[in-house]
Amino acid sequence: MTGWNGRHCTLSGCPENCRNRGTCNARGEDGIWSCSCENGWDGPDCSAMLETLCNDDKDNDKDGLKDCEDPECCDHIACNGSQLCMSRASSPIDLLLRKQPPAATASFFEKMKFLIEDDSLQHYTKSEAFNKRLTCKAFPYS
Repeated sequence: MTGWNGRHCTLSGCPENCRNRGTCNARGEDGIWSCSCENGWDGPDCSAMLETLCNDDKDNDKDGLKDCEDPECCDHIACNGSQLCMSRASSPIDLLLRKQPPAATASFFEKMKFLIEDDSLQHYTKSEAFNKRLTCKAFPYS
């Protein structure tokens, strides 16, 4: 039966029938069903709208990021050379996997400084512009 997994075909393989924004296909040798989303959509059920108009100065996918601010536009010709697209790490997780974990007793700043280090996640930041004495950690009220 198309779009179902499991020994008795009782587990839905394509959530919400890909929300009619993709096709449900069996992948790999095990035949697990998953969505192949249409252009402009992503996610396990094709519910996440992607930015596709990258030169209209609008937040078309409603994620709070306009044009070259949105990583989805970094491959678009309008964003070639944009400082916002010059990140060297493909994701924060990839970056963290290459680094030694901070000590359990490390300060909040020590744990988060990977975000602003030179040649790190945000290529355009300058770590010397950050004053670590002004960082704080909020503690819940007891």
